[in-house]
Amino acid sequence: MPYATTSARGSVRLLSLGVAVALLALGVVIAPLGSEPARADRGTPAVRRASVGRRPPANGRLRQQRGRRHRAHRPHHRIARPTTTTSTTIRTPVAASPTPVVAPIAPPSAAAPAWHASIAPATTGSFVFDGYAPLRDRPLRVWYWAPADLADAKVLFVMHGQSRAAESYRDSWVDEARDAHALLVVPEFSDALYPGSDAYNLGNVATESPSRWSYSMLEPLFDYIRADTGTRSESYLLYGHSAGAQFVHRFLLLVPDNRVERAVVANAGWYTAPETEIDFPYGLRGSPVRPAALSHALAMRLTVLLGENDTDPNAPDLRHTAAADRQGLDRFTRGLFFFAAGRSTAAALGAPFGWSLQTVPGVAHSNGGMAPFAARELFS
Repeated sequence: MPYATTSARGSVRLLSLGVAVALLALGVVIAPLGSEPARADRGTPAVRRASVGRRPPANGRLRQQRGRRHRAHRPHHRIARPTTTTSTTIRTPVAASPTPVVAPIAPPSAAAPAWHASIAPATTGSFVFDGYAPLRDRPLRVWYWAPADLADAKVLFVMHGQSRAAESYRDSWVDEARDAHALLVVPEFSDALYPGSDAYNLGNVATESPSRWSYSMLEPLFDYIRADTGTRSESYLLYGHSAGAQFVHRFLLLVPDNRVERAVVANAGWYTAPETEIDFPYGLRGSPVRPAALSHALAMRLTVLLGENDTDPNAPDLRHTAAADRQGLDRFTRGLFFFAAGRSTAAALGAPFGWSLQTVPGVAHSNGGMAPFAARELFS
């Protein structure tokens, strides 16, 4: 794990040559005036204000279709648009070191969990999480933004797309997290350690045991965040866009003992449909998903969020196989298919259906364009 440094400033009396030699002989390290002692990385001192996702236009609208829970009627309604807030720069206070004489800090061993990492209030930054033993060889860099009051903060996980641009996703969600007083957490599943769609979107389910699925990292990471920050949240919110949406909906199906309070999947390229007559990974036949887990996933508060302009059948990286194309030829159509499959399966099982469907006019394949609408769903 990399280490950041802070300046230890202040006047230091000059040591005589004889004293210096004696101290060196005893193995004492004398730091030069103005040198910077090492400390664990607590993130960058200031929030970098990257361009934030676009806000809904004044005349924008959000079309919505709700699922049925216990067959109760849920009326159609229009959701008010999120308001725009002014971005500010938050700086992390850096305490001065009492002395410039420091001992070197050894880097953590590969076998040691990263419990020394810390999320301080009112900071933004990143740390490396290797506290889940079965995947300690595949640690995650975790990008975050923290509000001033962590104890009462909600916890929001945002899953990046195929670009693996976790830092950029963090920056685009800061305004939404600030408005909702939420701790924003964006784990980075790097292409080096989680290569391709098999390791990220599909969670390594086909090649690894459940303890080494990529999906198995979220719950231990949530445990670490609770212990580190002292937040009283016992559940978390979950959002994914594009490949991240693929990760999220399969996580809900394959990890039923999760603590997700509410989830949003936006503009996934293709889906694992909740249908037992379609082979995995396009459906559930031959998958590890058991009937009880399926019923649990169908009852969850999940929003399928679709950009109405995400309709390009020739979009880069959009999968076209016979099985994928049976879901539709573009992301928008495939999202409609996924929602309809969930509603149909819930009815066939006589199970409660907690999903909702929403479409966003004027937005194509854009995390920034979807974020304000997703935030309203998550935090309402």
